[in-house]
Amino acid sequence: GVPAQLAGGAQPNWQHPDTPKTATGHPAGSWVCLNCRNINFPTRMTCNTKICGRPRHEVDGGEPNAANMVDHTLHPQQRVAAAAAQDEARRQAALEQPRAADGASP
Repeated sequence: GVPAQLAGGAQPNWQHPDTPKTATGHPAGSWVCLNCRNINFPTRMTCNTKICGRPRHEVDGGEPNAANMVDHTLHPQQRVAAAAAQDEARRQAALEQPRAADGASP
């Protein structure tokens, strides 16, 4: 959802030192696009990259954190590829987890 301070239509100054920040230093309420891993300000209802632009309700990955971020020095297309590789690695790790617990070899 949209942060409470925006409900009245006020536009916050994200750079102001008193603006609440996440653990990663982004404005509180920021969200990560699951498609391209762009970090979007809380007021954005679509992803802010030209190659993505997907609606927030489809790709909102929650607050930025180490698990859902990729290197933002990469070009947006490279971020999409890095995000896909990151997701695939997580899927593979999840598939291997039960096998390791059972003592079976992968």
